[in-house]
Amino acid sequence: SIASASAEDIYISGATAYRGTANAAINAFVTARGGSITTSNNATLGSASLLKATFTTNSAVHNIYVRWTGSEGGIQSCAGPRTGTNAVTVRFYNADVAAGLVTGSTNNAKVTDIAFSDTYQSTSLYAKKFAGVSYTPLKGYTGTGDGIVGVNQFAFITGSNNPAANISSMQARTLLANGNVPTRLLTGNTNETSGAYLVGRNSDSGTRLSVLGEVGYGANSKPQQYRVNSKTNIELFPAETINGLALGLGESGYASGGTVGEVFTLAANYPLSDDVLGDGTYITNYVIGYAGAGDALANSAGATRANIKVLSFNGVPFTMENIQNGTYSLWMYEHLYFNNAATTLAKAVAKSIGDACLTTASARNAAVRMTDMACERAGDAAPVTTTY
Repeated sequence: SIASASAEDIYISGATAYRGTANAAINAFVTARGGSITTSNNATLGSASLLKATFTTNSAVHNIYVRWTGSEGGIQSCAGPRTGTNAVTVRFYNADVAAGLVTGSTNNAKVTDIAFSDTYQSTSLYAKKFAGVSYTPLKGYTGTGDGIVGVNQFAFITGSNNPAANISSMQARTLLANGNVPTRLLTGNTNETSGAYLVGRNSDSGTRLSVLGEVGYGANSKPQQYRVNSKTNIELFPAETINGLALGLGESGYASGGTVGEVFTLAANYPLSDDVLGDGTYITNYVIGYAGAGDALANSAGATRANIKVLSFNGVPFTMENIQNGTYSLWMYEHLYFNNAATTLAKAVAKSIGDACLTTASARNAAVRMTDMACERAGDAAPVTTTY
């Protein structure tokens, strides 16, 4: 049961790729209890990454603060120290960030009680001890296990004019290691003179861990990735530090799958301009990215993105049926964890939201429910086996 006579604040962060389903489940939870939900900067519920919700029990009004930081950021804040210099706080919704402008704001910076993750905690850098900081084992939303609430799908995407139609695990490893490949590697057409450049996510991202792990590159290995500033400007992603993890030139990436998807709206048509880097490597240039299915295929308003082609993976097209029957393997379980130091109310909220996720479908990221699956895997990037 969910009851508390004293007002409480509950803090949720984690996977951006799953936010459509998570936001829908949170909204269903609070509206059933006389509450409401507010998104930052008037974002649609399916795409909102920063929001505040309220609900009432025993005449007490409780707040749920949500910020989708990425799976790794959520696990780090949730599993890390609760106080002190090593505590990783997240800047949640408040007056300073209501317009989505969170840079520099320290108001409502709190550690996370509940975290959504695209991967098992055991895959995360923040599973036991990292960089001298100890991280506690998190509890699944039921109080035991790994808190699996659904299946999150991922895809490699490119511009609609790119002649490539498929990417294999081997080709993906080459692309991740080098940052670019000749398009003929993907098409088999030796007359191709174009190249393909990789755009992807930063180290906060469970999407990044999932995709890198599934192709055999290593979930926590560092790829070479680019950013696109305009249709005539592509460069290695600048070096930066994410929650204390230093990433060198080309090793970081975009903060959300939505921004990866937006790369493909920077020009009406791809390819990019001829020899965009000026190094004579290729005559024309395409971009290939990876993202959660919802961010890859839908814009911030939930509409289908233009100029995007979804690549088959290892020869298998991306379809819900192929995910459910086990032939398309670029998917991972979505997890809902809580820190055991969370309040009784927070744990009860996690349980209720997790139960809702099991039956909630989101138009934005079309999360596959567990009851839809006719296959399973024992861990991240583990072999997929059928259950029929």
